[in-house]
Amino acid sequence: MHNQKGFIGIVCIVLTAGLLLVVGSIHGLIAADYKYTKTYLRQKQCVQAAMSGIVSLEKVVSKDNAEGFVRQWEVSLPPDEHLLTTMSVDKDKNVLWLSCRAVIADMDVNVVKGFVGLPFNNHDFYNYDLVSKVFNISPQANVRGATTLNYAARGFAYPELEVQSYQRYARLMPDAEIWRTGVGNNVFYDYRQNNVRLVDLVEVNGSSVFVSEHSMAIGTGSRYPQPTHFIANGNVVVERNVVLSNAFILSGAAVKLSEGSRVKGKIFAKNGIIIERNAEFSGVGSTDLSIVTDRYIY
Repeated sequence: MHNQKGFIGIVCIVLTAGLLLVVGSIHGLIAADYKYTKTYLRQKQCVQAAMSGIVSLEKVVSKDNAEGFVRQWEVSLPPDEHLLTTMSVDKDKNVLWLSCRAVIADMDVNVVKGFVGLPFNNHDFYNYDLVSKVFNISPQANVRGATTLNYAARGFAYPELEVQSYQRYARLMPDAEIWRTGVGNNVFYDYRQNNVRLVDLVEVNGSSVFVSEHSMAIGTGSRYPQPTHFIANGNVVVERNVVLSNAFILSGAAVKLSEGSRVKGKIFAKNGIIIERNAEFSGVGSTDLSIVTDRYIY
């Protein structure tokens, strides 16, 4: 009898311990789920607030460049949190950056959008399609509808390139997957201490800005059908059979259009422009070559 009572007591203790363990586990799962849900809601609220702010900023910028614009407000959220939203417009030379940052506790979301114009604001260079001090154009090249300026002969100084003005929210150069699926509308900046070679044999979807602190080669047989900027402190080489349908090429050294390449746009090069046989170039006159980036989240 006593043994039976002891056995029943042990069973009750084991069952109670198991029940407590189950209850503790359920409580842990509920707590973890609550924490996850709270983090998810914070993130969603921040993204919505930042996206709404950037849309409002775009309307402001459409009326005025709004450089130096800053607005900040705070909203109370239950039970005891606060959403702080900050909208700002900053200008780095010819790049106007729109930013809307939303913060709740340790959740921080920043939505950014860029308006990229041409450098050298209000400069005489923009009346011309080819600007340099030396032109080496093959008699077998096809250059049509292009106005040319020898800036040195006219007594102009070539403005300093400040490629760092593109850095603030720029992305790293695309990887193979981004080249394949599309670069979108972005600013890509190469921070490496060597020259840049862009992708071969791909039609690049998107209207973007590619910037290098050194030299740049635009890969053989690639095609850029939308407005695109190529900017480098060093040389820019447009390789064989490249097609640039609406390009702005800016170099702190020389630009070469290789045999079979076809370029429409503007080219500014400090030291010289080379256009090889069977290459084609046509100007765009006063066409607006500015680029508006996608909204993207930091």
